[in-house]
Amino acid sequence: MHTTSHHLSRIAATALTIGAALAPTAAAQQDLRSPDTRDAAERGHMQDLRMPDTQDSAVGRGLDNAPVVEYVDVAPADDFDWTDALAGAATSFGIVLLGAGGVATVVRLRRRPVATRS
Repeated sequence: MHTTSHHLSRIAATALTIGAALAPTAAAQQDLRSPDTRDAAERGHMQDLRMPDTQDSAVGRGLDNAPVVEYVDVAPADDFDWTDALAGAATSFGIVLLGAGGVATVVRLRRRPVATRS
């Protein structure tokens, strides 16, 4: 029995050594960047880190041709759906009952003498 386990240990150690040696090679062949990052790298596109106002000014957009922004105040709904609340409470209560029943069953089985278990 000792020789079989020793043989299996040597096989496992050899397989791990080979896997560790080949893993960097396999990882080097994969490009794990996102498609957008790969496209940007191929185009040589540099990210514009200027402030948005500075970017707009550089391309000729200013206050004269800025879009009109409207603010609309939306009142929150005051309706409370008691049906949904009751369904959520009943579901939570059912889950608690199932958990308590499971715990009670396990505790009761552990306290029985070994001879009476079937």
